[in-house]
Amino acid sequence: MGEESRKIRELRNIKITAAALIVVAVVLISGVIYVGMTSKRGSGTVLVYCTANHALTLDPADADDIGSIAPISNIYETLIRYSSDEEALGFLEGLATSWTTSTDGLWYNFTLRERVRFSNGNLLTASDVRFSIERVLSMDSPNTGIARILSRSIDLNSTQALDDCHLSIKLKEPYAGFLATIAQPFPLSILDRESTLEHYSAADKYAHDFMSSNPIGTGPYMLERWQKGSEVVLVKNPLHWRGWSGNHTDKVVIKEVADAESITSALQAGKADIADVPISNLSDIAGYPDLVAKTFRTYDIEIAVMNMAHSRTSHSFMKDPKVRQALSYAFDYLNTSVQLYQGHMEGLNGCIPNGLPFSAESQPMKRFIYNLNLASDLLNSSGYFLDVANHRFNGTTMELVVQGGDPLRMASADSYAVSLRRLGVFATVEEGNSSILEKSGNWDMFFAKKALRYPDPDDYVTQLLVSSASGGDFFRSGISDSIIDSAARAASASMSESSRLRAYGLIWQESNENPNMILIGQLDCVLVSKNLAMGFQFDPVMRLDFYTLWRSA
Repeated sequence: MGEESRKIRELRNIKITAAALIVVAVVLISGVIYVGMTSKRGSGTVLVYCTANHALTLDPADADDIGSIAPISNIYETLIRYSSDEEALGFLEGLATSWTTSTDGLWYNFTLRERVRFSNGNLLTASDVRFSIERVLSMDSPNTGIARILSRSIDLNSTQALDDCHLSIKLKEPYAGFLATIAQPFPLSILDRESTLEHYSAADKYAHDFMSSNPIGTGPYMLERWQKGSEVVLVKNPLHWRGWSGNHTDKVVIKEVADAESITSALQAGKADIADVPISNLSDIAGYPDLVAKTFRTYDIEIAVMNMAHSRTSHSFMKDPKVRQALSYAFDYLNTSVQLYQGHMEGLNGCIPNGLPFSAESQPMKRFIYNLNLASDLLNSSGYFLDVANHRFNGTTMELVVQGGDPLRMASADSYAVSLRRLGVFATVEEGNSSILEKSGNWDMFFAKKALRYPDPDDYVTQLLVSSASGGDFFRSGISDSIIDSAARAASASMSESSRLRAYGLIWQESNENPNMILIGQLDCVLVSKNLAMGFQFDPVMRLDFYTLWRSA
């Protein structure tokens, strides 16, 4: 198991100095010519960022997609920021310069940064923050449901702006992950109360339609235009509190393309300065000396959910914990990471991604590794022997469904089906979407990605392992484990790190005995850029901070 982790770490190459070039000469995109200047200070420079992720909304109170992160997190700001690297985790100042927490964990008191202005010139006050919270909870994110991240914790009636620079937020009950929920832009980016209220109407009660395409924030950039499905163009906010002296990029063109081939073509033709390149397409940019691939850890994990709910699958053997343990041993984790994902995937010891608090301490080892002999023994011990035709489960065919749009995920499921066949288990692989999770009798395992919602272990434990009756089981596995539910409640409510560690350790042990999914691995993000960029940074929560990017001489 140590050797497996070592090989993966060697291949990942994640510890790379974050440097890249923003050089834009004459770039023709959608009939608009962007001219990059040559100033050493970055004045007038333009960055073209190419991605296959399309922004769905610019209203942070109802956004929950990776395509909306880049524009929203550069237009808006949050009370605090999340700081992460491979060694340490913590929270940094944002619009708040300091904060305190009461000993009972119910009150959070924030002191705001003074003289911060929104891009329309209005001064930021605590009333804007209180209004932003109220709008999230009252509007209740009708399209995404992401408001539940805050509605589960904040007591709005007791939350108040004390004066222009001080705000007190009260929680309904102690919640250890609260700071993590407000350190990223969804749903609590801070809005300008005055200009937002101006657009409230009977037809658009919370200015929801208006705010989806008319953002006003305190961030370094503001919206110039948004051509949906094509591009988002951001220009510098001259009122940004950090100022524009030094090295920065003045304009950012987020170019949304249809597929990975369009991304690599744009890079090869010099029509993009930085781009998200899928792992399966990295070979397409090989041989271009002015392009550099940078690999960064994310908190996104690939999983294969096991359907143990008999009401939604007619295969009763999925209810047997030993069968699910056997299915976990039948997956070839190392080969999937090294060969299929070209080393851009880390192994997982448990459902808490590597790098998040308590991940290493509460999940000390990887229980399930590829071992078909052990898988066979477990199936035999449950009475599922090979029959005369070398089949198990009376020849029943398992249905593996792959959440669409990812060729590596499909290849991973195909490879797993081959391993199952070696065990005497038939399996089919088909593409589908999350709607199939609600259907009856249509799936035994669902291959998908669990993306970060907020940087705390609770985000993963609750969504993946806690029962639906206790507010979890996002992927509808049918898990119902009282030990996990009880420990998860204790972990989320405790302000003691040692207590949380013990609770998550218990959850790890129990989830190994009663697994409800295969933890395939933790994904990297691969960004390709021109090789002279400076100030390039990647944040696993915010992703790209365009403000730090600048052009060298």
